[in-house]
Amino acid sequence: MVFLTGCSSRNEVKSKYFSITIPHNWQHEWEKDVDYDTLMVWKDGSNSTLRISSLVLESTGNFSAEENIQEDQQKYGGEISQNNGFYVLSFEEETTENGVPLIIHFWLLDKSNQIFTISFTMKKEEANLTSTKAEMEEIKNFMFNLKII
Repeated sequence: MVFLTGCSSRNEVKSKYFSITIPHNWQHEWEKDVDYDTLMVWKDGSNSTLRISSLVLESTGNFSAEENIQEDQQKYGGEISQNNGFYVLSFEEETTENGVPLIIHFWLLDKSNQIFTISFTMKKEEANLTSTKAEMEEIKNFMFNLKII
């Protein structure tokens, strides 16, 4: 695993599998492995974190991207949509980490043999703050700028 941190002066961050443009005032860190890359992104001064993980499969088998997302919907619930050529399943979960209640918003993006998991984790007590809602809107505006390499 390799970790890289910093703020890109051009706002575009790239991995072996994807690139995305993030706002200048957001920091990022990579976790890279042989089979996947995970990008962690956070706004300066925020307790919330965005994670984007990629997985490229050798074979899609007999399933289409749409069928994969429908199967995931049966497991997790949520809503299916299409955006930028991806089938997208969005849902949220509540969990606790070290005694702190959290809300995690998930977006599963599936396109052929490429699967991306995007999650935005926030403290439950901060979910209704104006700043947290603004971060969520920023994420929705830039997360579909995801480009496959």
